[in-house]
Amino acid sequence: VYVCFSFLFFKNEKFSIMKIVGALIGFCGLIVINYNPDRISFSKGDILIICASICTVIANVISKKSVDRNSPFWITGISQLFGGAILLIIAFVLGADILEFNIKAICVFTYICTASIISYTLWYYILRNNSLSKMFIIKFAEPLFACVFGAVILGENILKIQNLLAFVLISTGIIFGNRSEVKRCL
Repeated sequence: VYVCFSFLFFKNEKFSIMKIVGALIGFCGLIVINYNPDRISFSKGDILIICASICTVIANVISKKSVDRNSPFWITGISQLFGGAILLIIAFVLGADILEFNIKAICVFTYICTASIISYTLWYYILRNNSLSKMFIIKFAEPLFACVFGAVILGENILKIQNLLAFVLISTGIIFGNRSEVKRCL
């Protein structure tokens, strides 16, 4: 949605039919991943991912406006602080026993914090120098990475024709959405 209407939020974003075509082709790839011969099905997890994507759009519009005026590292710190506080409150409300520490928990916590801080800081640096619509088109690749990591980590079978078709559609959507930039590079 943002890709198609980004020009409403930012002056430097331009309306482009190719961005809309790219978004539609990429979205078709998402539908193909969830295709079932009887019907197209979305599980609760898929619905939660769609809700998370909507939150990502809202957060990135706010972040893009903020990162243009502030340090990406500062934005990361503030967002991690508030996000962590909210998750901590939710955990306590749901009855989590957070006060039990061991070396494994500390190592996992340290890894998650480090990976999150590095990745979000890099994301905000990239966001500062690129249009948000280009970045959202690339975010269509997230389900592909989820499939690959599902195969590697969980041993899921991803060697299905629908996954290959989804990969082609999502990749084509990314190329169409960034078509003017591809032309300049060639």
